[in-house]
Amino acid sequence: HTPQEAVAHVRAKYEHFKGQIKTPEDFIRLAATKILLTGQPYLVRTRNGEEISLNIWLSNALREHREKEVK
Repeated sequence: HTPQEAVAHVRAKYEHFKGQIKTPEDFIRLAATKILLTGQPYLVRTRNGEEISLNIWLSNALREHREKEVK
């Protein structure tokens, strides 16, 4: 998928689960971990070409964001 298609898909999943999402971790667990129909993990390709699961990428980004807030 294109990045734009991927964003649209994850936004749609957010809309589906938004009543259950209270924290960023809830969003990652419910909407950004796996494809509901197949159970396959969502993968993203980083700028350096590495493929990583979306939930790990988002968890790392969230951790980095929180660390910057503390400083």
